[in-house]
Amino acid sequence: MKGEPLEKAAPARMNKQFARRLDRLERRLTPKASYELVWVTGPLDEHRRGALARGERIVLDDYGKCGPTVLARERITTDPLDHGQRSPRGDEVEDILPGC
Repeated sequence: MKGEPLEKAAPARMNKQFARRLDRLERRLTPKASYELVWVTGPLDEHRRGALARGERIVLDDYGKCGPTVLARERITTDPLDHGQRSPRGDEVEDILPGC
């Protein structure tokens, strides 16, 4: 871009740089599924599952992991933005499954 006025060269370069940086950031922040199995240890009973009120749905709360396995409990929510929670501890499986 030599010889071009700064006003013309800079925006094109900045747009390409911005697009590259945004792409790298999105790839880095996109969660990757790294577990092959979800073990639901606290399922809701069938009666409660079948009697969900309007707007209620079931989400999984992760509370631990063992290799490729995630341990989770079911919970009912009415919040459309609630996609389940992850335990801040996350490693309490050792107490339940020795050797994990």
